[in-house]
Amino acid sequence: MAKKKEKEIVDISSLTPEEKRKRIEAAMDVLREYSPMVSFLDEAMSNVKSFEDTGCYILNALVSGHLRGGFPEARMSLLAAESSTGKTYIALQTAAKAQQAGKQIVIFDSEFAIDHEFASNLGLDTSKIIYFPVKTIEQCKNAVYKFLSNVHDLGLVGQFFIVIDSLGAMISEMDYKRMEKNSDSKDMGSYAGSMKSLIKACNSLAGMTQTTIICTNHIYDDPGAMFTSLVKPMPGGKIVRYLPTTIVQLSANNVKAGDKDRKIDEEAAAGSHGEVGIEVRGLGVKNRICKPLNEAYMYISFENGLSKYYGLMDLACALGALKNVGGRIRDAETDEFYGYSKDIQFDAEFWEGFIDKLQPYIEKAWHYKTEAERRAAIKKDVEMEQEIMNADINED
Repeated sequence: MAKKKEKEIVDISSLTPEEKRKRIEAAMDVLREYSPMVSFLDEAMSNVKSFEDTGCYILNALVSGHLRGGFPEARMSLLAAESSTGKTYIALQTAAKAQQAGKQIVIFDSEFAIDHEFASNLGLDTSKIIYFPVKTIEQCKNAVYKFLSNVHDLGLVGQFFIVIDSLGAMISEMDYKRMEKNSDSKDMGSYAGSMKSLIKACNSLAGMTQTTIICTNHIYDDPGAMFTSLVKPMPGGKIVRYLPTTIVQLSANNVKAGDKDRKIDEEAAAGSHGEVGIEVRGLGVKNRICKPLNEAYMYISFENGLSKYYGLMDLACALGALKNVGGRIRDAETDEFYGYSKDIQFDAEFWEGFIDKLQPYIEKAWHYKTEAERRAAIKKDVEMEQEIMNADINED
């Protein structure tokens, strides 16, 4: 029997760059048998190529580091807050912007609180929204998985925007069966396990199908904690905090007409106690695009919705782009007088002309100073995610 001839090993140093590239591409064909999405990293689907505008400049900057940015496309993001802080409002306003840009909106609603009138008032065309009322975590997970798998198979990659409102209102299938049996036994882990599966499915499928997913969740104070924490706990376990690309924690205060501290002169549609809206504090709890733990203030008017410009003046002064001298707003570099603070706050013409000048100040303060610093922060997140995954394997 003839001896099998050994393959000749090519001296790679003798190849031209073009020949080397062709051989590498040929080697990648084996990987493409397992996944057609294999590519070089500069072309990978994991790269954030664009953002979903929130309709609010300062919120855009908080989640992306860019005033003209927003929530990262093809990623999962999370809005965490107590009730009446605007998390559903912000998620749907971002969805409205996405719809105007041509995206198909899908809403998974576990709170049964999103109706036609509410969505229409935010500018959404409700006749084109896919609405899915959620019963359990497992139902939501399976529906998201099968739906986005179908989206991929139909070639509709990059066409969808999903809102899941909310994670905290869902119960596990096990809990639902307990209620059917009139059982008062406590959940011994099925909720956390089911939530892990849902979050993992959303995270991977968002990238595979280039679908933006925004989830909302509840937060609460830990009564057993010795000290009050800046970052509040959330239901769902560690994985809810570590897998999303961005997490914004919201808190709010009521605002009355003529509030001098917040420079609100609005008189219309005041409530029975004079409230005209809420001031929302956003804290970037987690962010893989810019530095975490930045904060910004937004304003949601009961009459006019989420302000596009509120908070920019205070931020610009804090970062050194503007200076406030006795209520007079001046350019920090040229000392040019722009107007009084009460007039500048909501001045669309001024801010549209000043946004590009403010952006470098935000980048200096909120972006990582070096690429190595950014990579180190991401590495820390990835290590924590791996720890969670390993814990899951050990549990299984």
